[in-house]
Amino acid sequence: MDKLPHYFLQLRQKADPVKEFLSPESVTEAYQIQHKNILTTREPISAWKLGGTTKSTRDTFQTASLFYGPIFASSIYSYSDSIKLDPKFREPKGELELSFKLSSAVSTLTTEKLKNDKVFFNTIQSVYASVELPWSAFPLPEAGLKVLIADYCASGALILGNEIPWRESLIKNLSRDVYMKTNSTLLAQGSLSQIIEGPLEALRGFLFLALEQKIPLKAGQIVASGGVSKCVRLPLDEEITVDFNQLDQFKFLIKS
Repeated sequence: MDKLPHYFLQLRQKADPVKEFLSPESVTEAYQIQHKNILTTREPISAWKLGGTTKSTRDTFQTASLFYGPIFASSIYSYSDSIKLDPKFREPKGELELSFKLSSAVSTLTTEKLKNDKVFFNTIQSVYASVELPWSAFPLPEAGLKVLIADYCASGALILGNEIPWRESLIKNLSRDVYMKTNSTLLAQGSLSQIIEGPLEALRGFLFLALEQKIPLKAGQIVASGGVSKCVRLPLDEEITVDFNQLDQFKFLIKS
């Protein structure tokens, strides 16, 4: 494994697509590579992206559980920002996701406490409608789950909508249909109900995994709970509307 962390990090830095590639021997090794490169880069982690939270992604990557990767501070945007993506996004693609912001309660979380709904809900500070933009130098999904995890779960960028303070009355809005469109074209549609057991249980599942793997979660970090629409090409220099039904609606624009 000694050379693999540098190999994966170097490919991210070069940002040139590859057809032939090396792969970790196991999911455990893939996470070891991911964690080692997180420490090497020392860039603050502002969010975590989840995969394997829908049947389609589990089928695609032949897994029965969720997986995760970091999104760094430089790759988080608000919908109101002047969004200029890194040049590696030659043809940016995005998918609709529900995201959660963690509260200070995560600092005292234990596996036993997490089983309690009241304690779990206290770990949520707010929620967002969001668009997650994956990126990888590897040919995915063909490269497989182990490569995906080692490569930060194809971490790219995250565009957040309005911050909505968490309250339990929002639960009824966490299974609704969602849309992304321009003035003339429906780009993508889906439903939050596609998340296995719902977005809240996806978040809880990640928190259990984080405790198991001793990931140092921090208040203010975002957790994107997994794509619920097709990952579609996003037009540049054109206003895009995201509609999460009664939860939130926002518009954003990616500059060329």
